[in-house]
Amino acid sequence: MANEKSEFCSNNIVIEIFLASRQQGVLPLLFVRNPSGEEERATLTLEILAGGKVVALAVIEDLRVPPSEELCLEIPLTLPHGDYAARIHVSTRAGCERELHLSPLRV
Repeated sequence: MANEKSEFCSNNIVIEIFLASRQQGVLPLLFVRNPSGEEERATLTLEILAGGKVVALAVIEDLRVPPSEELCLEIPLTLPHGDYAARIHVSTRAGCERELHLSPLRV
């Protein structure tokens, strides 16, 4: 079962996304790290795209990421196997915003 992984940094938050292949389909996993010495609070929006259209959306509000820790977030979406792209938008309590479009991920 292959996993596709992409990573990006936003402010003090580092996010890795895996589209994990399961028997029942594809399950997005987010690993969120805070390498800074201060707690970060953020809102994450994850869009999964197929054929240029959003096929799944997850929003995590007021996510608390303690300093020097990593969180594993299993996103409760099960998608059929196929080709996907992902778009992640991160907004922190300090008002910083970043958006990243990830290249196609195949699972």
